[in-house]
Order: sequence, then C-alpha cells, then structure tokens
Amino acid sequence: MEQPQNNSGLNSRDQHREPSPAPPLSPVQGFLLCLALLVGAGLVIHFTAGSTAPPAPLNLDKSEPGGAERAGIPEAKSKDKEPNRKSTLSNQEAVATFRHFERRIAAAYRRRNPDLVRDTFTSDSPMEPRLLKEIRQLRKDNVLIKPRSATKSLSMADKSRRRIELLQVVVSAYRFFDESGENVTVGRAANRDVVKSVLRRENGRWLLHNSVVVRRREIKPGEST
Repeated sequence: MEQPQNNSGLNSRDQHREPSPAPPLSPVQGFLLCLALLVGAGLVIHFTAGSTAPPAPLNLDKSEPGGAERAGIPEAKSKDKEPNRKSTLSNQEAVATFRHFERRIAAAYRRRNPDLVRDTFTSDSPMEPRLLKEIRQLRKDNVLIKPRSATKSLSMADKSRRRIELLQVVVSAYRFFDESGENVTVGRAANRDVVKSVLRRENGRWLLHNSVVVRRREIKPGEST
C-alpha cells in the first residue's frame, strides 16, 4: 500500500487520550495492518480525533484461519508442497501466499510478538523494521490492538520470474485497549483502501517485500463500504 512515511511508530496511551488529531499510521499499519491487513486478520487504520462513540458497523469477515489458531498462523507444510517455494505462482497460489503472510503480521500485532513474522519478509523489506518498531512501542505503552478488516477483492496484477504484484481492496478499522481492557482510542474511522503489495522471490522462496496504500477513502458512519 505509497502513503506518506511516518517513522514515529504508534502513539502512546496518553497520546490516544489527547483531543488533538492523531497522526496517520505507518504504511505497515496502513497496509496491513492492510495489511489490513485481519482477513480473519489485517489492519489498515487511520484515526481522527473527537468522537468516542463506537465505530459504524462493518460487514467484516471474523473467521479465523485453521492451523495454529491461537497465533493465527496456518500449520506448516512440507517444503515440497509450500507454494512460496515454487519457481512461479498461479494467481490462486500468490493470493494464498499473501494471505498467509497477512495472518502472520496480524497475529504479531495482536500478540505483540515479533517472532511470529520470522521468514515473512525479504532481506531488504522496508516493512519489517517499521513493524518491529511498532510492536516495541505497543509493548512499551502496555497497549493492545484490536483490528477488524474485510478484504473486498485480492488478485494478481503483474508477475515476473522474481516479482509478483497484487492489488487488494480492503475495509479496515481498529481500536486500542490498555491491559485492563479499557478502550484508550480517541477517534474512530474505517477506511476503504486500495493496496499494492509485492511478493519477491529470494533464495528460492516467495517472501513479502512491501505493501503500500495507493488510494484511500474514509468511510463515514452509515456509509456503505
């Protein structure tokens, strides 16, 4: 998903309580976190200050993937059957590989556990350092994140021997809670984003390189997604 860079990470709990507008989240969360990236796990969000009323209802997919359910990560498969080890991927395989990485990233944010995204990113991915920084900030601030998202469409847009580009339309929103369960989010908004994600083949495996928001529309209360 390219949206403006923001290297400040997530806001602290005190910042969430401030009446002034919160800054936009980073591309990882704007993807993700589309990256929203929870298709059963994903997070694209942008907060606006003000109302403490609950967000407008969204028709979101709340189903969790199979496999390691608590982590939101599918069971590992034998290497010779893993799609991300194939020299080329079909549209269906590329989508499945991307969704696998989405679930890993969403689980890492929810559980504030960076170990859940091992073997997810390319060696020079701009997403990984931002994700690790934001997870550290969540832990430092004792804040939990509860995302909701629904992917409206996801398909391969371009393919070469070493690079696959996917386009995703996703509706996402999320809230912050402290560890006692109190909602510490100020301002709620849902977004409909068009996200461009890139898988790249590295050392024989397809890995996630980057995701950027190429178009964003804020969804107002009562507005159709």
